[in-house]
Amino acid sequence: MKRMFFPLLTALLLGVIGGLLISGSEVSEVKPVEVAEKTGTVVSPVFQTVIETDAEKILRLENEIISLRDRVAILEENTLVYSEPVTEQEVTQQGSGDSEKKTAIFKELSVEALTSVGVSEDIAEAIMRRSSEQEYQKLQLRDRAIREGYMNKPEYYRQLRELNANKISLRSEVGDETYDRYLYNTGQNNRVQVSSVMQGSPSELAGIKASDIVLSYGNQKIIHYGDIREVTSQGSLNEYVTVNVLRDGEVLSFMLPRGPMGIRLQATRSDPGSD
Repeated sequence: MKRMFFPLLTALLLGVIGGLLISGSEVSEVKPVEVAEKTGTVVSPVFQTVIETDAEKILRLENEIISLRDRVAILEENTLVYSEPVTEQEVTQQGSGDSEKKTAIFKELSVEALTSVGVSEDIAEAIMRRSSEQEYQKLQLRDRAIREGYMNKPEYYRQLRELNANKISLRSEVGDETYDRYLYNTGQNNRVQVSSVMQGSPSELAGIKASDIVLSYGNQKIIHYGDIREVTSQGSLNEYVTVNVLRDGEVLSFMLPRGPMGIRLQATRSDPGSD
């Protein structure tokens, strides 16, 4: 019993001390530093608190949220279609003849991929050049922030936000139709499919069913999850809009009141020519 009691007591004390360290309103994180003990050359870890004002804390959290949203958008745009989860290693082991499954999880943008869907070589090269310049600017910002001691501080996030505000949107650059073909040709998801319909929702009342692929909402083409989130929140609530879906190779039209559709979604991939 004594052997179990002392480790438990130690863990409890460490938990209490840790709670006290992080409970202060101005302490945002605790970073380990190393100092040499006076009695020898052994280096032991101690902890140094980093003071952060409430305004700085709020700004940091806002930028972390923005970063997470960007990651979600990237995942939505690049996740491959598989019935079961697979690792990146399993993806690269797929046979080269399987065009739908051989693409890497994150397809790298290239001039060749853009020109294959009708983008002129000059425009494709310009997009690639600007994209590379922006990525290099982020590397420069990171390096400068580390050297000058403001990495992960409000000034770093402010400059990063300015860079992200000018981020290239391939969809805006080439248009919906070309962007749609680009996603399909590079093995990426380019459609949103209904996985289930909520009972009593506008979608159920209108006749939308599971497995329907949402093609458009109003006059706006649907390619990613974010498209539906955006368009359903536009315009006047409850005004009726036309929703086109693909079901068993046939395009069907439904009238729904603008607002939440009441459907659960999953990303999928479909040949643009089949719409």
